Parts: sequence; C-alpha cells; structure tokens
Amino acid sequence: RNEVPSYYGADSQIDDCIVADGCTLEGKASHSVLFRGVKLGKNAQVRDCVIMQDTEIGEGAELECVILDKNVVVSPGKKLFGTKEHPLVFKRGEIV
Repeated sequence: RNEVPSYYGADSQIDDCIVADGCTLEGKASHSVLFRGVKLGKNAQVRDCVIMQDTEIGEGAELECVILDKNVVVSPGKKLFGTKEHPLVFKRGEIV
C-alpha cells in the first residue's frame, strides 16, 4: 500500500526498530516492530513490543513486552509490563 512516510517528531528516539510507513512517532521506541499507521504519543515509551496497524499509544504511556493487535487504543499515562516469556496481548479494537 502507498502511504506517506513515517513522521519522526523532534523529540522522538527510535532505536533498533522496524517501522512501516504512515506512522507518527513522537515518543521513544526500542527493539520493537511498528506496523503501518501507528501513533506514538509524546513521552510514550515502547520496549520489546509488537504494535500492529493503526494502533494509538497515548501520551506518557509506557509499554514493555506487549503485543497489540490492530486498532488498539492505549490511554495516556497507562503502564503495561509483560515479560519476554509471557508478553501482555491485547486483541483487535480494545481500549486499554
């Protein structure tokens, strides 16, 4: 699909990630896979996660070892921590 290139905000820090097109990244992400259209809010942090298409991660949220299906919305300030052996998994369209 043809989408606009991903937008990296002035304060974003993206390290060792696979990022698809159409993302809006204003927070921090490391060791993660971000599918098309992911929105990462300001001061949000994502580590060791798989974030699928059109998911929104609110401002100040913190995620580690989490798998989010399509169209999931993570509320601002939410903290979600799984482990590499037992990641947290959220199904399509959930609001967390």
